[in-house]
This record gives sequence, structure tokens and C-alpha cells, in this order.
Amino acid sequence: MLPEPLHPALVHLPLAWSVLLPLVMAVALLAIRRGADPRQRWRFPVVLAAAVTLSAWAAVQAGEADGERIEERVDAAALEEHEEAGERFLFLSVVVLVITAAGFLPASAGAVARPAGGVAAVLLLGAGLLAGHAGGELVYEHGAAAAHAEPTGLQDVDRDSDDEHTDEDTLASRGSVPSTGSRETPSR
Repeated sequence: MLPEPLHPALVHLPLAWSVLLPLVMAVALLAIRRGADPRQRWRFPVVLAAAVTLSAWAAVQAGEADGERIEERVDAAALEEHEEAGERFLFLSVVVLVITAAGFLPASAGAVARPAGGVAAVLLLGAGLLAGHAGGELVYEHGAAAAHAEPTGLQDVDRDSDDEHTDEDTLASRGSVPSTGSRETPSR
């Protein structure tokens, strides 16, 4: 069964893999420099770059679906900023994948593409951090998570009321909590 909402569950994959990608590329480049076969060692960065792109695409698709649910609850500019950052990350991940795959080219073309892919992967990581930051602002500053929250049943309780009606009484009247018959808080 898929989690609901899906976007927050998926978005961590491309971000985590984009953190690993420059490191995997650096290890592969070092191994190639020490004499390892470029086609053997470079396959790991290419596979990881493909995983970043595929997971970024899935996160963007899920974000578009989840975005419809929250767009009336959050600041439109903040939502747009996050959407654009996510789409930029996806686009850059495709660019990184193409450059990284070019590392398989023979001779000097591959030799130039491999370190260029490493530089592009670092830029991709920066784009991922910006997209993640914008998403974090949506959740923690603009209340995007509230669109997915289940009602607690206490929305109608007036916490500033001066009467002696307590939350416990409200819950007890709804059958949620057995009434203790006392308004005192039990000792622990």
C-alpha cells in the first residue's frame, strides 16, 4: 500500500541519492585515475544518476498530485517556488545523467565528460537542497501538512472560554474518554 501523501515519501530518494552521487563519482574517478577500466568503474555513477532522475520524476509527479490538495491552504508564491525548484532539479538531473552517460564515450570525450559529470552532480545537489528547503518552508512555515491531517474532533472546543467546561468533559460527552466524575487531574 502506498503512503498518503505520496510526495513527502518519494522526495527523499532523489535528495539522498544526489548527496551520494558526487561521492560515488569521486571514488570512480579516483579508481580510473589509478588505472581501473573506465567502463567498469563508471557504470556505478551512471546507474545512480539514472536513479536520481527516475526518482525525481516520480517525486515531481506525486508533488503535482499533492499540490492540488494544498494549493488553497498555502501561500501561492511559496508553492510555486517549490514546484519550480522541483522541476529545475528534475531538469538538471536529466542533464547530469546525459553528461554522466557521456563518460562511457571512448578516449578524450569520455575523459572530459566524467569530471564534468562530477561538477554537474555538485550543482544538482545544490538544486536539490534549494528544492528541499522550499518544501520544508511549505510544511513548517505555511502549514502544508495540515491539508493532509485527520480531524481530531476537538476543533469546536473553545480553549479561551471562561466557563468550567474542560476538554475532558467534551471528550467524555462524545464517548471518547470515560468520565471520571471529577474535574481534578489524576496524579501520576
